[in-house]
Amino acid sequence: MGEPRRNYSPDLTGQTFGKLTVIQKLPPIVEKGKRAGMSLCRCSCGRIVSIRNNSLKAGGTTSCGCNRQEAALKCAKWHGATVKHKRLHNIFQKMTARCYNPHHNRYRRYGGRGIAICDEWRNNFGAFLKRAISNGYKDGLTIDRIDVDGNYSPENCRWADRTTQANNTSKNRWLILDGKRQTLTQWARELKIHPVTLESRLDSGWDVRRALTTPKIA
Repeated sequence: MGEPRRNYSPDLTGQTFGKLTVIQKLPPIVEKGKRAGMSLCRCSCGRIVSIRNNSLKAGGTTSCGCNRQEAALKCAKWHGATVKHKRLHNIFQKMTARCYNPHHNRYRRYGGRGIAICDEWRNNFGAFLKRAISNGYKDGLTIDRIDVDGNYSPENCRWADRTTQANNTSKNRWLILDGKRQTLTQWARELKIHPVTLESRLDSGWDVRRALTTPKIA
């Protein structure tokens, strides 16, 4: 007796592969001298298509093609968003580079000291864009972390002008007098004393009150 005939065309009726549900077994086809089992499938989008069994079982085909169409639409939407909001996309890319690219010239001050991007934004420009548009973003403003030692996240970020952001860097010297907290530069502007003069006084050992309340020499 010869070898039993191999089943080149198993019946997959009723089985589901991704968006495809097999509704009927089809006669096998022959390609390059080899038999290939076929199945008639209904996609969850409603389209009926015939698919090779080996592609279904290997996970190579999981839809009638609508997955590729959805991916293309998503890509087009993404591209459209990055083009329309090019400045915000650049801000997003630079923020990511500062935190995760060791070769970035500002990495040491960000990722190098543990500053990261929250999971919501980390690989999702769409979420970052949505949050920015609904929370005060305007051309000319830059992203600013309220806590300069905190991460980039919705609760720790705001959109500020460059003056506000400059007054909120880790390099600033903060001074408190009578419960009022400002940077050295802000005090100098308010008291009309040159910042270098204030800095020199403090470096010479003056206390904050004396440094801020002593009139400048005419």
